[in-house]
Amino acid sequence: MSVIVNGSTTKDFKVERGLRQDDPLSLFFVMEALTYLTNKTVENGDFKGFRFNEDEEVSLLQFTDDTVIMTRGNSDNLWCMKAIFRDFEMMSSLKVNFLKSKLYGIHVGDWLMEVASNFFACDLHRFPFKFLGVKVGDISRKINMWRDLINQVKNRLELWKGRKLSFAGRVVLINLVFNTIPIYSLSFYKAPCKVLQQIRQIQSNFLWHGKEDKRFIHWVSWSNVCKTRDKGGLGIKDVGAVNLSLFEQVEMACYA
Repeated sequence: MSVIVNGSTTKDFKVERGLRQDDPLSLFFVMEALTYLTNKTVENGDFKGFRFNEDEEVSLLQFTDDTVIMTRGNSDNLWCMKAIFRDFEMMSSLKVNFLKSKLYGIHVGDWLMEVASNFFACDLHRFPFKFLGVKVGDISRKINMWRDLINQVKNRLELWKGRKLSFAGRVVLINLVFNTIPIYSLSFYKAPCKVLQQIRQIQSNFLWHGKEDKRFIHWVSWSNVCKTRDKGGLGIKDVGAVNLSLFEQVEMACYA
């Protein structure tokens, strides 16, 4: 094999000693085999991925050791997936653990899902589910979808002794911690107004009194608090404005 160093391809060399188990390159090389097999079968027309518009479709999503394979619900694709997994096991000397795998269906008959579950010996699951910390298949307009995020913010607050912190210290924690916890979810979904209001309420209570479970007097409106310092505010980022800007940036990246 050869690698590219400083823009130039090196001479071929033999991999004799292999890679250690915890080597970060080991996972990269192993998963490249699965990517190659999947793309090759798609190019040959044997495997049909999930088509989300007239010109584009997706069949494989990977992030380190998390893999999602999407295909159309028919028997031909099931057999093709079985062949891909078998070839992957032969190439990598690894075995796919179907007991830890999950099978989901969208607009697919229950009988076909039962057949696929028995065929791959993996469990059936239903939407919504979490992938890389983001809920998939849920309705973002529902407040229940955001319960875990709200609880995560509250749990982080319980670890701090807010009343023992200075006012400036609370501002720093809100900007560096509170505002970073929901960024990942807010970049994928537009949060309802009630959810944004709950997050603002938690931040405001912590800012003025170091707690979030009681109502206190807020001496300045939150809109003025979120203004920049040159305009008389504290420079705290409003979660609603952050959500809108992140959501628009993701949409622009998707359609670019």
